[in-house]
Amino acid sequence: MVTELNCKIMHTDKLGRTALHCAAFGGYIACIEVLIMKADCLIHKEDLDQFTPIHIACERGKYDCVKYLLKCGAAVNAFARIDDCTPLSCAQANGHQQV
Repeated sequence: MVTELNCKIMHTDKLGRTALHCAAFGGYIACIEVLIMKADCLIHKEDLDQFTPIHIACERGKYDCVKYLLKCGAAVNAFARIDDCTPLSCAQANGHQQV
């Protein structure tokens, strides 16, 4: 769908989030796979709150997305200074123990 719509993969919204952040938020694993294949540099992109896509997937309890992002090299210890949190602490704070 991303390629069919000719989306600008590197575009950010007013919160600094990319399509990969949004896919992680919604748990859209197929979309995540395509986005990383097209622009793997997005995997470490921070939004304005310094959250990377893996922070968001962990915060939302999107286990399959977290697993895939880790497999692709997402930084499990990425530190968002705005909330003093890592992806793991985001999962823990939101009750997602399986992550």
